[in-house]
Amino acid sequence: MNIPPINLNSSIIDDDKQKTEAFNDYFASQSNIDDSNKLLPRDDIPPDRRLSSIVFDAYEVKDILQTLNVNKASGPDAISGRILKPVADIIAKPLRAFFNLSLRTKFVPSAWKLANVTPCFKNDDKSILSNYRPISLLSVMSKVFERCVYKHVFNFIRVLITEHQSGFMPNDSTRNQLLYICNVLSKALDKGKDIRFIFFDISKAFDRLWHKRLLYK
Repeated sequence: MNIPPINLNSSIIDDDKQKTEAFNDYFASQSNIDDSNKLLPRDDIPPDRRLSSIVFDAYEVKDILQTLNVNKASGPDAISGRILKPVADIIAKPLRAFFNLSLRTKFVPSAWKLANVTPCFKNDDKSILSNYRPISLLSVMSKVFERCVYKHVFNFIRVLITEHQSGFMPNDSTRNQLLYICNVLSKALDKGKDIRFIFFDISKAFDRLWHKRLLYK
């Protein structure tokens, strides 16, 4: 991607290495949040609402390997889906064992924490760093592992959340959500009730995730 000169602190940066360092510093700073004053909640979640453990089977690892898009780029480890998909039958069992070991030991290979990051321009002035978003190319192996975890987490959570959650749900859409809201509004208007809405739009919500809370047990 051809990045134009960047305006950094009223100075114009045209050197590619300096632009790379500027983007790296900016993207890294977006994940730095001050959560020193936040108190971790009490561990009072009922046992039936906890996902205490995850164990993978070889068949589910194989199924995910066979659905890999071979046309997608590989990550820093250069292991492509074009290599993994044809040998899904052979590597499913050893990968299953490795993935389960990773969960038991709470260890993730360092190579899976790396990414090839490309700044993606969103809108407005191309010379301003904040108008770009990072697009990361991750290890395909790590994404297979994540999809295995996702399957178990999703199947556990879907029975706990409201049936009116439409986002990221299979065989559902915002159309169903709109129909439900229209129905609620119509009933409220018929009964002469007040109607109020609260909307939240959190800027860069993923970058500002409270990581310590995710790690808390």
